[in-house]
Amino acid sequence: MRTTVIGASLRLDGITKRFGAVTAASDIHLDVEPGEFISLLGPSGSGKTTTLNMIAGFEEPSDGRIFINEKDITGIPIHLRNIGMVFQGYALFPHMTVEKNIEYPLKQHGFDKSARRAATDDALAKVSLEQFRDRMPAQLSGGQQQRVALARAIAYKPPLLLMDEPLSALDKGLREGLQAEIRRIHRDLGTTVVYVTHDQDEALALSDRIVVFNEGRIQQVGTPIELYTNPRNEFVSRFLGESIHLDGAIEEGSSHKGEFVREEVRIPVNEDHRGPVQLMIRPESVRLIDPKEKTASMPSVEATITDKVYVGHSIKFMVTCQGGGGVVRSSAAESDDYEIGQEVLLTWEPEQARVFPHAKSIA
Repeated sequence: MRTTVIGASLRLDGITKRFGAVTAASDIHLDVEPGEFISLLGPSGSGKTTTLNMIAGFEEPSDGRIFINEKDITGIPIHLRNIGMVFQGYALFPHMTVEKNIEYPLKQHGFDKSARRAATDDALAKVSLEQFRDRMPAQLSGGQQQRVALARAIAYKPPLLLMDEPLSALDKGLREGLQAEIRRIHRDLGTTVVYVTHDQDEALALSDRIVVFNEGRIQQVGTPIELYTNPRNEFVSRFLGESIHLDGAIEEGSSHKGEFVREEVRIPVNEDHRGPVQLMIRPESVRLIDPKEKTASMPSVEATITDKVYVGHSIKFMVTCQGGGGVVRSSAAESDDYEIGQEVLLTWEPEQARVFPHAKSIA
């Protein structure tokens, strides 16, 4: 349980950043609650780091305003914003010990010697590095250096902490371990965190809410569950998690809002879009069946298994079909007899599908 919330509110009011003829971030509106953990997620060049840099003060918005606790800080210099920052490259002072690295921002914030010592001890304890206080950065592993960078950023308990892909240079095991540390520290401190990542699993594991970016714009904001189960468009559905995608069209239906139509297949859907669409189903919601088991009342799509991967208790099947394909996850006990190259049918319940206007139809 989070004991005390020290975090600040953050509001981005239509911020835009242009570099000459290139718009790196466009009309970004976002409200972050005190103590919330928000991840900015998207591919390279999507605008997430530019947005973070405008919050930090490294870049000045071309348009729009930035507010912390409802105070307009758009024109305030970096060192007066009272923001903690953790960088991808650690940015430790190589000539200072771990302890001195952590003490440095405390001096900048006017802590006296005894207060600096207490805050440094507390920060080192939070990242489990008490025994390394006299080491130099070069004597530490990458994971330990990133812990020092995190300790330095949280030592003076900033109300807002910005993190720019801090774990991307670490291997999978270290990344997952530090994710757990970051979650624990966030719960303990109650500071507001804005975290940039291109790793969907990292965003899902860490965030209260996720902001999905593409081509300089926010595509959707929501909790991990909301984004996974109800993506707003095709980009979000493809970027956040695996899925099956099928091209088709929606026509009027009788028992449901409409029918997804492709070739001779008609599948009821709980959507009222009309015209060309793309239908999306998450992999755990799709069932593989043998074509011989098909019944007249069973809506299904023909597909071919192109790959098969064991992932613990389940099997991941890559499938392709006319106008689409993707990933199906099935219980290992139920699906072990399906093989690569086998013809199968895909079926699902109508309420498990999502439909988006086809990208080609809105381009």
